[in-house]
Amino acid sequence: AEKAKKSAFSLETKFPAKLYGNLRLDTSYDEGEINEGNFARWVEPEVFIDDDEQFNMTARQSRLGIDFAGPSTPWLETSAKLEIDFFEGGKENKNTIQMRHAYLKLRWPQQDLNLLAGQTWDVISPLNPSTLNYSVEWFSGNIGYRRPQLRLEKGYQCGGNTRLLLQAAMVRNIGHTDAFSDVVDTGEDAGIPGFQGRLAVSRPIGYTGKEASIGVSGHWQREDFHTPDRDDHTEYDSQAGALDLTLPLTSLITLKAEAFKGKNLDMLLGGIGQGINMVTMEEIESQGGWAQLSVGPICNMTYSVGAAIDDPDDNDLANGARSKNTSYWANILYDINEAVTVGFELSKWETEYKN
Repeated sequence: AEKAKKSAFSLETKFPAKLYGNLRLDTSYDEGEINEGNFARWVEPEVFIDDDEQFNMTARQSRLGIDFAGPSTPWLETSAKLEIDFFEGGKENKNTIQMRHAYLKLRWPQQDLNLLAGQTWDVISPLNPSTLNYSVEWFSGNIGYRRPQLRLEKGYQCGGNTRLLLQAAMVRNIGHTDAFSDVVDTGEDAGIPGFQGRLAVSRPIGYTGKEASIGVSGHWQREDFHTPDRDDHTEYDSQAGALDLTLPLTSLITLKAEAFKGKNLDMLLGGIGQGINMVTMEEIESQGGWAQLSVGPICNMTYSVGAAIDDPDDNDLANGARSKNTSYWANILYDINEAVTVGFELSKWETEYKN
């Protein structure tokens, strides 16, 4: 019999493609009941059981992606990205794939102009803190997520190494299922897209070898809620303004921070996940932000400490709603070698409820 040929992995594409990703195991111990378990969003109220300890272990944050390099000329560069993880759902040992990024990007380098079509990060509040917690302080002061969009970016050189960046995007209007029918997506039913924009200035800080940037961004989207008998509807706006800062203090120390203020921000993971008061049917205003100081790498170690807060307006909340969410964290990452990293994070979460 002919000897079986040894199989080998092969990835063939018409244009260059780079496969990347990581395999990751996260474990967590919580002194009280945390929503949602594998990662922290807020602390559940201790109505019946105090100090309800929990332990979680998951490989859901393992990630796989492909970067595609399309045909390019000195005038036009084309690229694309596809990235997934496993946080969509499913049993804890049978996780479901979640699409994170899927987009095509056209870049005109001589004009410093980009056009992006597909799903990726929001334009508003573009930074994320360096946490081991998968939710990177969403619902606790960090707003912005990923959604389908058509984005245009234009850069301008303003003398020396200073660069001005203008970003504008038309985005998928993602609301939530209608409070009465559980069928209609209130964002889809608005009949129009959402819009986001950002203006940022950046320049290298010579003595650090890194780039500093400051940005201001905004967001507007609309939801359409139907009445129980489906013969009338009410429209609600979601809007926010935000600031973001990246400031290298030395070659090893960097400060990052964001702040926001707006209303009906659950679609941006703000307002502690609360957008509309379902009793009064009014928008919930909220404000907050986060800041983090990172140090490293030093001897293969990187350290980060930070704090975050999301503070909805109590006057807009129903009794029992989440009225304030604060978190504090400190972590350390150690690179065992070029391919393997271990980390430890300690965090404190405090969630207040109205009345």
